[in-house]
Amino acid sequence: MEIETEVDADFDAEAQRLVAQLTLAQRKALSAAALSNSNNTSNQSNSNSNNTSNNPNHRASLSFDSLLSNANSATDTQLPMQFLATQMAASPLLLPVAVDSLNLHQYNELQQQIQSKIQTQQQQTRHEQSSLMSKERSTKPCMRGEKKPSLPKQKPGRKTDPNTPETVGGKYLRGRKFGTDYQVKKAYLDFFEPQVLELQELSKTCHQAIDVLLAENTTLKGVHLERGFSAAVPQVQLGSCSNCAAEIANAQYFANQVKILEAQLSQVSKKLLQRKLEIEHSNSWMEMTVFVKTAEEMFGPVRVEFVRYSLKSLSYLKESPYVDIMANWLIDISQTTEHAKIIKGLLSIVAARYALLSTISNTDYELVCKIIETGFNFNKQHIEYMQELLVQDKSNVRMHTVEDLAGKELPEIVRGLNSGLKSVESLQQVYEAVDEFCILISMPRLSSENLLRRIQLMKMFKKLCECSKEDKKSVISLIEKWEEENNELIVQRIEQALIELEI
Repeated sequence: MEIETEVDADFDAEAQRLVAQLTLAQRKALSAAALSNSNNTSNQSNSNSNNTSNNPNHRASLSFDSLLSNANSATDTQLPMQFLATQMAASPLLLPVAVDSLNLHQYNELQQQIQSKIQTQQQQTRHEQSSLMSKERSTKPCMRGEKKPSLPKQKPGRKTDPNTPETVGGKYLRGRKFGTDYQVKKAYLDFFEPQVLELQELSKTCHQAIDVLLAENTTLKGVHLERGFSAAVPQVQLGSCSNCAAEIANAQYFANQVKILEAQLSQVSKKLLQRKLEIEHSNSWMEMTVFVKTAEEMFGPVRVEFVRYSLKSLSYLKESPYVDIMANWLIDISQTTEHAKIIKGLLSIVAARYALLSTISNTDYELVCKIIETGFNFNKQHIEYMQELLVQDKSNVRMHTVEDLAGKELPEIVRGLNSGLKSVESLQQVYEAVDEFCILISMPRLSSENLLRRIQLMKMFKKLCECSKEDKKSVISLIEKWEEENNELIVQRIEQALIELEI
């Protein structure tokens, strides 16, 4: 209400100012019209002196002069339009002269200004009233069932406060200057790196503390169980009865016997744990079987599909049967513990490998060898476990000593390989083993003992060359080169060995 009264007062003041301007303009128009009419009447006074009484225009000019004198004598506070209306009502003949003498253009402009001022004041009043009502609604608590007025949503954007410090993440995400700057990215990562390390150390300490607490929990549970099962035996004072004394003596005797038996059992168990368990097969009615796990049970199924797919993806090995022979035999021997079957499988794999390498060109020889070696590395645990099963059976391997090979000369076919292996620095202390290996690979007959001994010697050579990768690489390259040069001879020996094993 206070705002409405203020607006009305302002509006009244503005209206009075505009009315004063309109009154002044109308007075000027009336005076100009009166002067023009007086000039006209003076010029025509001589010619129209006889018709003055009958001429209505003359009466109008006289009346207009009296009207002008009355208008000049009027005060500023009187409204000119009301005054003019009353005078025109009194004398209707003044209407055309008064209308022509007024400046209607100025009057219309002033009236339009008044209307525009009124409209702007009304709009401002409505706007202020709506803002006050919205503030009252926002501060006033909403009643139950009444919807709270929704405030206008602010547009999302950055903080307009320039005093707010910018973070490292904000600099990193701020567009061209920092988004593409390598130094800022590096600083951003370096800023979080110590925090990550600190959190990792904290995680390790927490895990260690948890392990300690779990160990303490288990020990406390054991102590609680021991205390729960242990009960204090009440001491009973025995009388002088002879039967009771005899029973006490028997109980002490049996208790001593139990302690002696416990000591003997502990000694026997220690001896059994120190000795290896040896079980022999017998053809009697009560046979004992040794449960030895297969390679697949120990390490899971073998992975041969990579080798199969890689080799068959080559155009010249797409229809080769040797790829399937190697893969299938490796799967079969990983599922058994029979020594004879494992030996047959290993010989078949070696024979298929040599036959496969004999069908390819020299340019692709290294690629195929790498693929096969990768497949053996995938199943390294399976192959070593099966070799250990064969080596543990002492009847399959005959150890060649230095005295057995002392009188033998190296065949010409392996002399180059022997000198090359002895030139390797890691094998300079095992010349006898090098000679034995060369003699074994030069033998015309490939037996199971020969194959297993060669496997043992190759493992020994690789173990000696573990400290030097160059020595290990040179040993493998020398043996592969010799096998490539004598590929046909090796294939014939393997085929003969397979025939002897009835494969």
